Amino acid sequence: MNHNTNIWPLLFLALVGLGCALTAPTSATQADLAPQQRQHAATATAAPTAAPAALCVVTAEHLHLRAAPGASAAVIDYLAQGQVLTLGNQAAGTWQYITAPSGKAGWVNSIYCKRTNP
Repeated sequence: MNHNTNIWPLLFLALVGLGCALTAPTSATQADLAPQQRQHAATATAAPTAAPAALCVVTAEHLHLRAAPGASAAVIDYLAQGQVLTLGNQAAGTWQYITAPSGKAGWVNSIYCKRTNP
């Protein structure tokens, strides 16, 4: 009795099954993870949030937006009392770099601009 002819199809199927098992992706689902791992997975994929921009409100009736810090610098716009300005990262003495609601950026004397948040 020759059993060798019947073993080849079984051997072939076993090798194909083993090959599929070795190449199958092994990504864990949320249910497969321990609670601590689920928490870490959730926080690791969250997008970072930017800190809110620092703001100030114009306190003078009319405030000059200047091209450079200093009273002799060219005036590039006029800002009205109550306008909310976005503070930039640059300062020179009492002069603060800002962006106006119009999108124009320049320098104002910070004495006339009350900061509204940290």
